[in-house]
Amino acid sequence: MTIIATMMINKDVQITAEDTNFSINRRTAFSADHRITGVYYDTLLFLNTLTALNSLHLLEQKGNPVVDYFYQQNQVIGAIGLSNTIQQEGHGSELFVNRYFMTVNRLTASRIDAFLQATYLDEGGNRNLAGTTGFYGDC
Repeated sequence: MTIIATMMINKDVQITAEDTNFSINRRTAFSADHRITGVYYDTLLFLNTLTALNSLHLLEQKGNPVVDYFYQQNQVIGAIGLSNTIQQEGHGSELFVNRYFMTVNRLTASRIDAFLQATYLDEGGNRNLAGTTGFYGDC
């Protein structure tokens, strides 16, 4: 009788632990998804606003108060990469690094370059945003 009770209790404890782990993982995944989605839509709103005002060129200006304010408020954004479509419309560089992100995370230019080399460039050395936009596709 003791052996059967012990086995049932162990099984119940295992099921409870699995349910707890599942609940924690589900909440963590929801939180991460919510944060990533928020960053994505904040950036999209910012870029759409600049585009609507015909001011996308402001991203290229160092020390621009509008861009600096956006980056200060969104220090989790490491960089904004623009698609080839926007690039073809004559808007210079396609990657705009957030210097506040670099400062807060103590990143150097060489570390950024190594990351971009590993994730942002295709085998031919061409810039490829498709590999960095993940779930949201090509924006």
